Amino acid sequence: MSEAYAQLSTFDILIIPGGGSNSVLAENTEPIHLIKAFADLPQKSDGSLRTILSVCTGALFLADAGVLEDGMKATTHPLFYGELEELCSERGEVEVVKERFVVNSVREENCLRVITSGGVSCGLDSCLWLIGEVAGTECKENVAEIVQYSFHEGVV
Repeated sequence: MSEAYAQLSTFDILIIPGGGSNSVLAENTEPIHLIKAFADLPQKSDGSLRTILSVCTGALFLADAGVLEDGMKATTHPLFYGELEELCSERGEVEVVKERFVVNSVREENCLRVITSGGVSCGLDSCLWLIGEVAGTECKENVAEIVQYSFHEGVV
């Protein structure tokens, strides 16, 4: 983990998968601190965006880290909507929605974009959306073809 922290300011995208959420949340272990550190980085000198993207129960880690804030929308795996709502209620007015993925507005103060997605296939959708934003539609379509996956829209 020390290497990840040392290089964190060079990252443009941090992807947080789900899994093991009960033990991570109960023990306040990684990746919670890494998420906080990434979300708190100052704006990049060139003004480019940073993105944090969660898949499945990774949204619970974002909520616990305080990344999901007032006015944001978020989603997770359907079996964890209630737990996400509970965690978000401790942090402000975050609307938990039943969508494949949600792209929030960019935070003005540090150019951070927060994306949450539902289960595994929804994570593919959110990652393909992000590829389209970063590398273009043709690249997104090529990746979708290679992994033999049909893209589904989320809430952007």
